[in-house]
Amino acid sequence: MIQKLSAYYKYKNLIIMENLRENQKKAINTSYENNFESGVHFHATGTGKSLIAMNIVNQYNNANPSHNILWICESKSILIDQFSPISQKERNIVDIMRRFNVLNFSNYKTSDWVDSVNAAKFWNKPCFIIINRAFLVSDMKYRKIMANILNFTKRN
Repeated sequence: MIQKLSAYYKYKNLIIMENLRENQKKAINTSYENNFESGVHFHATGTGKSLIAMNIVNQYNNANPSHNILWICESKSILIDQFSPISQKERNIVDIMRRFNVLNFSNYKTSDWVDSVNAAKFWNKPCFIIINRAFLVSDMKYRKIMANILNFTKRN
């Protein structure tokens, strides 16, 4: 999946890699090489963490095409901006998002959102859940999400 070219990495099947900086490529490569065990990347504001994350989502989906993605952010306004149709087109992530049934709870907040998440297993397509932390934990509804939806696996 990865070809090393001098000090840089070229990822196959990636749509948005050509304009990434070296630190972003290294962050993506680190997640890939550690089999996605950690997706924690600390970078300053405006340094492209979302692009790193979308590239990791792309690589993770290539390796695990039936797994779901849970995209959590503290700020609802950031989620609205990141996943607006215009932003998706500008960031060239439309094709990545088409692979998923997208449940975007940054704009559309329903009281039965957990039921929508749990029903995702019947869609025969992985689910991409976009949600802000406060809404996720409100009324502890996240506890009603079925574990098999979130691809939990026990580790030794």
